[in-house]
Amino acid sequence: NNKNNNNSLFSPLSCSTYCNTTSENSYIATFDKSLSLFTHSKSIVEATSFLETQDTPTSIPIQQKFQVQCQCTEQVRVPSNLKLPMEIPFGTCAATEVKIATKESGEGLSADDVRTAIGNPLKVKWAKALYHHFSDMGGAQTEILGIPGGDIAEFINALDAYEEMTNTYVRDVDCKRILKKFLGHTPKISFYMMTDTDAVTQLANNVDINNLDLRETPDASQMGKLLDALVLPEHNGCRFLRLMIMKPEDFDLRKGVPECAIRAFFQILWDKQSSEGKKLRLVELDGVGSEKGVVYIKTSAECTNQGIAPMVQPKSSDNSMFVIHQAAADVYRLDLSEFFADMNEKIDAARMKDVMNANGQKYANRAIQNLASGKPVYEASII
Repeated sequence: NNKNNNNSLFSPLSCSTYCNTTSENSYIATFDKSLSLFTHSKSIVEATSFLETQDTPTSIPIQQKFQVQCQCTEQVRVPSNLKLPMEIPFGTCAATEVKIATKESGEGLSADDVRTAIGNPLKVKWAKALYHHFSDMGGAQTEILGIPGGDIAEFINALDAYEEMTNTYVRDVDCKRILKKFLGHTPKISFYMMTDTDAVTQLANNVDINNLDLRETPDASQMGKLLDALVLPEHNGCRFLRLMIMKPEDFDLRKGVPECAIRAFFQILWDKQSSEGKKLRLVELDGVGSEKGVVYIKTSAECTNQGIAPMVQPKSSDNSMFVIHQAAADVYRLDLSEFFADMNEKIDAARMKDVMNANGQKYANRAIQNLASGKPVYEASII
């Protein structure tokens, strides 16, 4: 876990390097400025973690020389022996450029504001989408992979697709069973849902519970009223989930599906004997972000195909923005669709993923209409 508690799987990279050998083969790597390599030797091979190659043989000769070109955020001092040891992080994409395109104009963030918010691409943190949680897209946060509503909203997306494809209704007991089983199945390190301090304070006042901490198991006598109260819009600090509860028809949802998923989340979270519950990540934010625009995040085809996505900080001292990782969410939706296909023979995983992707775009459109009307929408390519 990093200092911002985002469970980031990769550290920030200071250099991007393009290595050409004395042969015709090329090698591409990324590495920290304090660790670099001019000569490929057996001892260094054993110490390094990964060197990404393209169209190369399966082995590299000992003492193969490299001509290294490096872009670094700080000056690198080369020692007198002209060799710097290097460790290359596994599976990390090298990004050296940020391109900003305007999708919809509006009042708020400029393209330069977005570029400043993303910062130096050499310092961007990368995450494996299959393992990392998806946060809500709202701007009152640190570095995130963002989608409207976060992990819990995509689980609601999956329940909706499941009901459509099986012609069944999911009851509360089904939601809890399915979510618990999914948490045991998925390689995700954590599963995210958010609220905010104002919503928790109002909830505590309305149910008359002092010092309410939703992450802790309530008394048995209080559990029922809390579960009933938690699905009311005024007690939900996530603006997108609140929209789903208030206007499910805007998302082509059956009334009750969002509530079913939210109850299941808390029931499992409060079961401290459950190993699945340890994956649940309830985040309470203090205050609502004053977002001035929406930014869709893209990266290279190579990174997308590897399921690796750049984490972006939506909030700075000057600006705040909604962040949507639509392409990275495809990895999570595939995980969900394959799980449901294993659970029910009526489900075709590929078709369910297509349904979820279509729903996901609809969710993003509704979120922008309701939460960012009149604000500019950008596409930021970190490549």
